[in-house]
Amino acid sequence: MGLLMQRVLIYGPPSQKRQLAAVLGQGVTEGGPVQGIDEAEASRRRPDLVIWVAQAVHDTGALVREALALDQRWHPAPLLLVLQGPIQPGGLPLGELPIAGILQNPDAPTLRHALPVLLSGGRVFDVHSPPLRPPGSARD
Repeated sequence: MGLLMQRVLIYGPPSQKRQLAAVLGQGVTEGGPVQGIDEAEASRRRPDLVIWVAQAVHDTGALVREALALDQRWHPAPLLLVLQGPIQPGGLPLGELPIAGILQNPDAPTLRHALPVLLSGGRVFDVHSPPLRPPGSARD
């Protein structure tokens, strides 16, 4: 008896979607087989997980609105936010986002490890704040 194929919708800019689809295209995570699907397929057969790829932005209100819209559209599928770029310390309104997880600039193994956790109802948060510089250090 084979494992059930998990449908994962990737939502975001085309280049980012292609990168994540390539990771998913390797076919298997630690929890079993996954298949990247597009929005047309997702409207026919609800996704098991939605991955939203977004740039880290200063307008956290827009981030919250988009997360709420995605959650409302694809609920009960968990929403994983994949943030590209740096995040300002304290700048992410985690309590306002209807998400099951956030990964900041994840590598392929981190993403593959997160999927089965999220698909089984768990949560994953891997966000890195930039290191604080000591006062007076002017190095870049």
